[in-house]
Amino acid sequence: MTTKMSIRELTRNSDKLLEYDYVEIVNSRSNTPRGIFIPPRYADEVKKLLEDRIMKERQAKVAKLREFSGMLSGEIGERSIADIKGEMDD
Repeated sequence: MTTKMSIRELTRNSDKLLEYDYVEIVNSRSNTPRGIFIPPRYADEVKKLLEDRIMKERQAKVAKLREFSGMLSGEIGERSIADIKGEMDD
């Protein structure tokens, strides 16, 4: 089961956290999300998912940096700036 709770409701009724599998914590005035609560039985799965996503993002950044560093070391050959920009957009 899932639900939404305001921060105030969460502090007053923290025992309700045990009733739900996913609790979205929202700001009651602006109805904007502030965080989530996931029970300990799902914590390992969510942690692994986040670690995998973060690793993929880091690998993508490193790949772009390596590509850029290769350009700086003279590996661009006779290509024009437009050609290089076109490759980077792909």
